Amino acid sequence: METSFYQLFKIYLMQYLPLSKDAIHVYIGLSVYFVTGISTKRLATVWPVLAVLILSLLMECFDLRDDLSAYGQFRWSASLHDIVNTLFWPVIITLILRPSRKHHPLNPDATPKNKSSCKAGD
Repeated sequence: METSFYQLFKIYLMQYLPLSKDAIHVYIGLSVYFVTGISTKRLATVWPVLAVLILSLLMECFDLRDDLSAYGQFRWSASLHDIVNTLFWPVIITLILRPSRKHHPLNPDATPKNKSSCKAGD
């Protein structure tokens, strides 16, 4: 059995970066999140999180393929663990940065009410 290019690349990263496999997933997720959010100027929206989700699913497709080749089965729990590691902080940051509905412009209760209804001459 031959090691795939993707697995060789991961081994190379872990060999030269003083990080665990889990930490590399976290850094990849945050990097994609911030690059996508800043470049599109939509950091507090769902779009950067979707970019991270798409990348993490793509990476896990390669891992699942290699798991099937190496172990004869899919390792779903390992894949889920990696997806959660990749998505956790981007989701948390998005939830923190999103404006609350209380101050949303479409919320009728959010508009300030004019308390002084005095007319000229009253």
